[in-house]
Amino acid sequence: MLNIPSYIEDPSYRYQMPALQITGESRGNGVKTKLINLSDVSRALNVPVEYPLRFFAAELGASSEYKQSENKAILKGTFRREDLQKLLDQFIEKFILCFKCHLPEISYRFKRNILIADCKACGNVRPMDMSHKISNFILKHHPRTEEKPPSTADKKTSGKKKSSKKKKDIESDEKITLEHPDVLEALERISHHLEESPEKICEHINNICIANSFEPDFRVYITLKSIFGQNLVRLLQDPAKIFILKTQAESYPEELIMSLSVIYIPDESFHSRISRIMMSLYENDVLNEEFLTSWSDDQAVFNESSIIYNQNFLDTMKNCAKEFLAWLESAESEEEDEEEEVENNKEETKENNKLLAQKQIIQQQLEKQAEASKPIAEKTNEIAKENEIKPTVDLISRMQIHEEFSIDDI
Repeated sequence: MLNIPSYIEDPSYRYQMPALQITGESRGNGVKTKLINLSDVSRALNVPVEYPLRFFAAELGASSEYKQSENKAILKGTFRREDLQKLLDQFIEKFILCFKCHLPEISYRFKRNILIADCKACGNVRPMDMSHKISNFILKHHPRTEEKPPSTADKKTSGKKKSSKKKKDIESDEKITLEHPDVLEALERISHHLEESPEKICEHINNICIANSFEPDFRVYITLKSIFGQNLVRLLQDPAKIFILKTQAESYPEELIMSLSVIYIPDESFHSRISRIMMSLYENDVLNEEFLTSWSDDQAVFNESSIIYNQNFLDTMKNCAKEFLAWLESAESEEEDEEEEVENNKEETKENNKLLAQKQIIQQQLEKQAEASKPIAEKTNEIAKENEIKPTVDLISRMQIHEEFSIDDI
């Protein structure tokens, strides 16, 4: 006997299965591999034989055949037992073990064409990987709970009752309320994981909501109700809890407001704390200024068909938050004034810089003109000097020519 899965080496492990046994056949239509005891292995895994057989075929790219009358499972082709045992462990990991506790205690249930793994050991609920080929096969062929056959006295009306019951189930499935058993069960399940990391808690919330076919926006209500409860004000100071709320409320600000109103407005003790709560949500970027302004101006659009929509609660909520909304409006006005002043200062600085640049350009031009006129001035000075010197030279030359020069000749 091997443990489930076979790589677990604990000799006292309670979950066990027979080792896979195979034999080769070569006749008729070619080589085949017969899985002798796959039915015993499947019984230990609590699944039909077709599930692991089809998994083998999908992973190996082979065709398979199962003859229920002969209890005979066949893969077309030659395969080693060791390889098939490894594939069996992969099948166990994907479709037999719980995603959280890793025990082979899951049972399948179905909701709106989604395969749900429900663990009997730890209570974890998670949607299965529907991308694998055999997921749709399981979805179509897994045995459902059979209804009791109608009694002889009810045979005449069984058809009507059956159809009316089916219709009633569909209607009840669609008309979910905040007190619906699925909602209460989801809140209870999430409350068991509050000591885990924020990422794990978000994962549990998502998986449980998917398993119950809750709309994505309903996760905001589930998060507030299960994680924060009556400790909202205190827990809004906890970065881990803020992370969870931001993750779940992202893109759903309207649903967050509706959830806050439907959970906390009925309790009048929260009315005086609404502005403080809104301030915390604003400061932690759970709600942004754009949405809050639109809500204050009655421009926000709420889904009136949602089960968390209540116009009276929303009106009361806004009235309780008027102090915060007034502060937000005044802060926005001050910010606009500051931005305008900054803009004006920028314009003034820009104009001063422009004048300074023009002054520098004029100064540079004057310097260039002065530099350009400098050689002319120097040349003029040289000419002038030459003119001053020449008369003296002529006079001396005359004096040298006329040896009998007398001072009276001047």
